Order: sequence, then structure tokens, then C-alpha cells
Amino acid sequence: MKCSELYQSFGAVDDDILVRSETAAYGPKKPVFTVLAAAAGVILAAGAVFAGIRLFGPDRASAQKPAVSSGAARTEDGVSLPAMEVSLDKDGNGETDMIGFFIYQGRVYSQYDWVSGDADIIGEHLGTAAGLIDEWTPKDGYVELAGSVQGDFYAVKGYDPSFMLCMRQAAGEIELYVCSTGITMKYGAELFRDRLHLAEDIAGIRFETRDSWFNGREEQYRLSGADAELFSVLQEMDSAEFLLLSDIPCESAHVFDELEEYHLYFDKTDGTSVHLRLLRGGYIVFGGITEICVQIPEESYADLTALFENPSETDRLEPSRTETTLEDCRNDPELGAYLPSYVPENLQFQQAQIQYDLEPKTARSTGTKEIRAEYCSAENARIYYSITVTRASEYGKNGWAGPMIDESELTAEAVAAYVQTTNAKGEALKEQRIDIGVFYGEVSVVVSARGLSAEEVYEILRLR
Repeated sequence: MKCSELYQSFGAVDDDILVRSETAAYGPKKPVFTVLAAAAGVILAAGAVFAGIRLFGPDRASAQKPAVSSGAARTEDGVSLPAMEVSLDKDGNGETDMIGFFIYQGRVYSQYDWVSGDADIIGEHLGTAAGLIDEWTPKDGYVELAGSVQGDFYAVKGYDPSFMLCMRQAAGEIELYVCSTGITMKYGAELFRDRLHLAEDIAGIRFETRDSWFNGREEQYRLSGADAELFSVLQEMDSAEFLLLSDIPCESAHVFDELEEYHLYFDKTDGTSVHLRLLRGGYIVFGGITEICVQIPEESYADLTALFENPSETDRLEPSRTETTLEDCRNDPELGAYLPSYVPENLQFQQAQIQYDLEPKTARSTGTKEIRAEYCSAENARIYYSITVTRASEYGKNGWAGPMIDESELTAEAVAAYVQTTNAKGEALKEQRIDIGVFYGEVSVVVSARGLSAEEVYEILRLR
């Protein structure tokens, strides 16, 4: 089975999982293994071909849909999204169903989008989320600054911190968090104009079909020359009263599956994007708060969606990826020289990432923290390995506390001593595994391999 074939396992992934796990196609891209885990965590956890692989990248506890109920309700003042009574429910398999979130000033902020690390949007340092919450946390553990993610968080320049906050991940990307609790709104303007500033500082507009978005094809097109039509639609959105998503007439329980037609993105000059989901009947949903919507006249909706029909290939957008290359890693002035160059036959580079130490108050980089790279067999996804290069002082702090040897002790025989052919229950592994690290002075190089021989791992670790 080839690595790419795992995509074929996703036939009926829940729509809510996808909306919560997506990254804007034209922002920083998640590593492919991480995207797969986000969209199909159940597949991986159940022992699919990638079970056991070290998924790297920013903390992806936010990969799945929220295991919380907003309790959205209609009131005399509009649609109310009261403070959440947060709890982590488990499905029949005992698996957590949760996105990234944290609690600040009694409000729950949930992961919404990813922004390029170059965007100048990080404002005042407001606090540090402690993490601490998982599927076993009792309700009294849901306290101020707790959450499923941890790290310093900041105001977002130009946005009300009671609505939007951000975190910078070690790899540089900025993660946006939106508060959809403790809010009552009657008219669309209270969200689209007052909170999202939708009509301001627009750098570009793009769209894609529901089919493209759901299947991750990234067939997005530039929308231009439609200012008058869009201005009219935005006015109608602002003046429309909010509805509950559950108010939408729908034959099935899956509103998005049945009615969604397009995804529309307003890219702002500050690097952020506003993601709208368009449903047949004139319903428009903000991607960060999917429990409520507005409805515009069907004639206006038809005029809007007509702009998306038969797009020109000249307006087709190529994804602007920011993937880290091996060359980027090797050129890193602090740790790049320690990245192994040897690659076993029939294995190929998959992805890499450079993580940085961040100054808490400003989120600015103070130096390289870690380099990670993954390689996989083109023919057998069970054969792969990952490399982690970091400071020796990080041992036990970066998720690795396994066997280490000194550079002077490195031999093929020493590596062979760490070959594992059975699991903790004594059952035979389908592919042998080797997890071992080497100290090169103040730097450590760790290899986690599946299906490789001790000689191959030795050659990887024997820096040239």
C-alpha cells in the first residue's frame, strides 16, 4: 500500500470533523500525515497502516470536532450562544471527540484557522494556556486557562480579544481561536461587520465547490470584477437576522451534506481570512461558528452563485504552500549540519519541519529548537522512519525519553541491540522497529524506524 492510498480510506468522514480540521488551502499547509490524522483519527487509532508513526507539527489536539454543546437558542434578543458547559464525550470506541480549545476569562476559544507566520497580527500577550484537559478530565478540571492545547496566547491586532485570540506554534504558523460562547447576536452585522470586519481591507476573494473542499482537491478560483454584487450581498448579510442552523429545512440530519454548495474566502490584507459556507436556499454560515447562519433572498443567492459557475482556468489558483524542504533544514545555521544525509534504498523524503524557541511575551523566535524529517517507502507504507535533531538538553522534554548512546559508542552492533520484533504483549510485530538516539556533543539525533534493518539505521545515524 502506497502512502497516498490512505486518502482512499476517508469515504464518509464526518463533515464537522473536516470543518474543524481544515487549513486554508492558501495559508500554511499541515504536514500530510497530520492532515490524515486530523481528518481520519479514528482510522489511525484503530490500527491503520500509519498507526504508530510519529506525527509531527504543531500540536494537533485540535484535529477533531468539539465535544461540547453550545446550547445555541433563539431568544427575544436574537440567537444566543451561551457559555459552554464543556465536557469531553466519547464515542462507543472510547475515543475523544475534541478540537483544540482553551478557557480565558470564562470564555471558550476554539481553533478556527491557520495564518502564515509572516503575518503581523500578534498583539499583546494575554496569558498561557496550561493544556491539562483530556478525555479523562472531570468537569471541575475545566478551569481558567485549562484546555486541550497549551501555550502562550495573544490578542489579534484589529480584532476584539473577547472574540478572537491567537497562538504562534513552534514551527512559526499562527493559529487563530474564535470565541463562540457567551454571545447573543440578532443581526448579521454584529458578526460580519463588527467582529470580523468582513468588508474591510480585502486583498482577494476566492471560492471552491463543496465537492472540492470536502475531498481536499483545493480547486480554488479567484473571484474578480464582482464588487457590486458582493457589496450588495454583504449588505443583505448584515441586515439579515440570525437563524439557528437547526432551523434550516432539511430532509436529513446532515445539513451541510445535503445543502452546501460553495465555500467563499475573503482574504484580508493582514493575512487572515474569513471563511463563509454557502448553502442552497440562501443560507450563509461563518466557518468559525457553524451553529448559526443568516439567510439572504434566494434571488440574491442565485446571482452570487452564478458568479462561480464555469470559472475560467486563468482564474485557477495554485496552492501557495509553505512546506519546509530538506534544503531548508540543512541550511539551518544551528542544527542543519546534524541532519543525516543517508537515505536507504527505496525510501523517499516525505516532509520536514523546523521548530523554533519563542520568546513568550512577543512570540518572536530566539533560535532553532528542533528539526524533524520523515521518510517513507514508496511501495509499503509500513516501512518508514523519522529523524529528530535537537539539543541534547531537550532529552526527556520533547516527547523522547528513549535509549541514547554516545557518538563514540555508535556501531551497527550497538544499534542491533535495540531492534524490537514483538510488542509489549509479546506479540510479533509485522515490521521490526528501532528507536534509538545518538548524542553528538550538545546535539542529539534520534531515529524512530519501522521495517528498517539495524545496518540501515546505523548508516542513517553515522553522520557524514
